[in-house]
Amino acid sequence: MDILPAASLDTDDLTTEAMNDSAVRATTTVATSQLMAFSQWYQAIHGYVCIVVCSFGIAANIMNIIVLTRRNMVCQSSQYYYNNYYY
Repeated sequence: MDILPAASLDTDDLTTEAMNDSAVRATTTVATSQLMAFSQWYQAIHGYVCIVVCSFGIAANIMNIIVLTRRNMVCQSSQYYYNNYYY
């Protein structure tokens, strides 16, 4: 059984790798702490934002139903597609 020779290690590569690893850890720590701060801030206002967004969506959908169920609006789109398809 042959023993493979050990690869030579360059100390500059190890130092650079260690610096890159510590920079990644620092960046990850900063990003995590910023995300946690945003989460805590948003948690306080989430209920109010949700009520506003949902209320606006419900009102907009009701207006769409009212407008699109009018007799003249029901025929508009079908006439448009019919005229463009057959003529």
